[in-house]
Amino acid sequence: MPSDGNVCTNRKSQFTNRQYAARVSVDDASGALLLDTGATRTLVVANSGIGQKLSHRSVEKGRTVGVGGTVTNDRRVAGVNLDLGGLKTMLDLTIGGSSSNCGPDGLLGMDVLRKCVLLLDVSRVVFSCAKQRARSAICVSNQSQAAILELLAPHLL
Repeated sequence: MPSDGNVCTNRKSQFTNRQYAARVSVDDASGALLLDTGATRTLVVANSGIGQKLSHRSVEKGRTVGVGGTVTNDRRVAGVNLDLGGLKTMLDLTIGGSSSNCGPDGLLGMDVLRKCVLLLDVSRVVFSCAKQRARSAICVSNQSQAAILELLAPHLL
């Protein structure tokens, strides 16, 4: 079943740089994670509701170098249950980094996104995820993404 996310823009920028976020549930804590195809792993911010809920299970696990070279100390939580638009998966989650206006609770990385087909539009994001890695991706604009995704997703996943 396709799910919707949020589309954000930086109104202070002279460029139209869109960011996309998805609503998730992590071990029964809800939040919004920024879709980040450049992030290898999913991470949550320590002071977010999700980060606070998981902090007691975390162990120190190194450092992350973010955009601009910012280094943060990370913690890792093993065996976390994540629910994203019907995809229920278990993963090891990183606690660290900083929040953004669009995904205030953290980043949704390729460890999860590789299982999804994303349709990004100027005002909407629609995604469908499966237990297996997606084999294809499509880009559609000015169409009914939800209807197209429902029609094509079973053949792409």
